[in-house]
Amino acid sequence: LRTRIGLHAGVACVGNIGSLEHFEYTAVGEAVNVAFRLEGLNKQLGTHILVTREFLKAVRGEVISRGVGDFRFKGLDQVVEVHEVLGEQVSGDSTGDWRARFETALQHFRLRTFNTASEHFHEVLRLRSGDGPSQFYLQQIAQFQAVPPPVEWLGEIELREK
Repeated sequence: LRTRIGLHAGVACVGNIGSLEHFEYTAVGEAVNVAFRLEGLNKQLGTHILVTREFLKAVRGEVISRGVGDFRFKGLDQVVEVHEVLGEQVSGDSTGDWRARFETALQHFRLRTFNTASEHFHEVLRLRSGDGPSQFYLQQIAQFQAVPPPVEWLGEIELREK
């Protein structure tokens, strides 16, 4: 069973919410909204488990992950640092080469050196065929080459859909 998961650590209100006629046990709050947005972002990035930096702090190095960028979600004010969970932390990790190449590509993307970023994203795709985040950023680069980002842009991706 393939599914998409978004995980964030933060404060939420949890309990029975509703009226006398109908209520349900649920969680509400900004932390819940961030996790919900991450779940949806998986579809755009071709990933399965996305988490925030706050979540990674909570699990303290128990998982292998890679940063996939900074995102501004519709309806939320802050920019969220997003990571993809790749698996459980084990010795002999074989993802190091392509993860390092992806990190370099992302750094060039943020610096607006889009041609160099593109070369590195293509190298990631050579090392890890079908890598969704690399394909996503190659599309972003094509859009930014046609219409450059504003001067104040810091490398974040603005998402217009929930």
